[in-house]
Amino acid sequence: MDGERLILECVRIARPGLPPLEGTVVLEDGLISAVQHGRLRDRVSNAERVDCRGGVLFPGFEDPHCHPLALGSALLSADCRPSAVPDIAGLRRALTNWSAENPGEPIVRGSGYDELALREGRHPDRGDLDAAVADRPVVLTHSSGHAHVLNTAALRLAGITAATDEPDGGYIDREPGSGEPSGLLLEMSQWLDEHLTDSVAGKADRYARAASTEFLRNGVTSVTDAGHLNDVRTPAIWERLASSQVFVPRVTAMIGYRAGAPSRRTGEASEHGTVKVMLTLTGGRLEPGIETLVEIIAGASKAGSEVAVHAVEREAIMAVCETVRSARGRGLGLPAVRIEHASECPAEVSRALKAAGVKVVTQPGFIFARGDRYLTARTRGHGVPARYLYPFRRWQSDGVPVVASSDAPFGPVSPLVGIGAAATRRTTTGKTLAPSERIPVADAMKLYLRASGSPEGGPAWLGLNAGQPADLALLDSDPQEVAATAIGRIKCLMTVVSGQVAWTGL
Repeated sequence: MDGERLILECVRIARPGLPPLEGTVVLEDGLISAVQHGRLRDRVSNAERVDCRGGVLFPGFEDPHCHPLALGSALLSADCRPSAVPDIAGLRRALTNWSAENPGEPIVRGSGYDELALREGRHPDRGDLDAAVADRPVVLTHSSGHAHVLNTAALRLAGITAATDEPDGGYIDREPGSGEPSGLLLEMSQWLDEHLTDSVAGKADRYARAASTEFLRNGVTSVTDAGHLNDVRTPAIWERLASSQVFVPRVTAMIGYRAGAPSRRTGEASEHGTVKVMLTLTGGRLEPGIETLVEIIAGASKAGSEVAVHAVEREAIMAVCETVRSARGRGLGLPAVRIEHASECPAEVSRALKAAGVKVVTQPGFIFARGDRYLTARTRGHGVPARYLYPFRRWQSDGVPVVASSDAPFGPVSPLVGIGAAATRRTTTGKTLAPSERIPVADAMKLYLRASGSPEGGPAWLGLNAGQPADLALLDSDPQEVAATAIGRIKCLMTVVSGQVAWTGL
């Protein structure tokens, strides 16, 4: 918008650890050109003025680990989250209603179920889904994204029978005696996308548009597509979606390590990106192994790329730390290494993270959205102690660099929900998950609000200053001024990307 200015008036300017100050902010050519406390003293011509009605202005929230197209798919599917369906009968109703409301969709999709939250305490099966919809394929996605349930028609469409071999890393649950598929599939997302006729890739524009709106209405102005199956075509897809304004937040795409090339941020000249590694622990065996991880890190170092390793369990996190130590011991140049999730982290693992010098990109929102599941699993004799899960206080005291993300759609999109969860450790039902790991609200805010233009992120938040990109979020309250339990209910009033109003609820 060459020569054009946007003036945000009657705004309170957020400050880290301090009360906001009333002021005026001027945006020009995609940047903050002036931040002035009180009323604007200079006359500004050719300017659009926005009355912010006393809202609190923050830098735009960043989401360094999410799955935008999967989010779009979930938003356009039947809502089967625990908050919407208490039991399998409710799940069936949700699918039946969605089917009736979307007669033109070739596949009926539901998203967000949690077997531990259902009254029956089990996964649904194909018979349950057949009772909901029998004349069309039904695909139901678990809240974690790692499990799916198909009805008989969907199994037929996908070509899954008693004779079907499981793909590498996948699992087909089978009925006792007959060996017929029960409908439950584990770790088969890619396989399903390749074998079903309405793949996510085929609906990229529709899903991206829905996800874009959801991020913007939550004040999120930049995201990272953290899909481990992304390949060298993925950045071009996002560039097209961004240039056509189908997807408005700034977007970066990771690339799976098997694809052989790093990603890059759309609209920028950066030639280096982030290589994604999915490190899983199956049957006590890590895949890929430490030697392969060392090779990946060495290759990324030569390419100048960051490495992001999915590691949830204690053993997987320690393996990453061991890999970094091994690479360092061999004299290999080390790229920036970050661990995605680091969910199970007792004290010795936190110390290992610090010693290895790796950054953690984790999800405070899981405490709220999945905390009840963690507690239920623990009471049933599995799972880990609550004090090991997302230990923000321990990470803080150990000096582990931590930033926050959503992992949407598998966690809540709203950064405010995550800030509230880190500060209170409260679950959806109001239970508390390891209260000793609470951190102050201001520190929780800094997990999401980092120095603008710093790709490494980090805990420091520099606030709003002239010269920074004009990516902003206007909230109706400052999280520091409300009860910690109310932070998740704060509303975003307006989101600005590159100096232009991208979404408004004013």
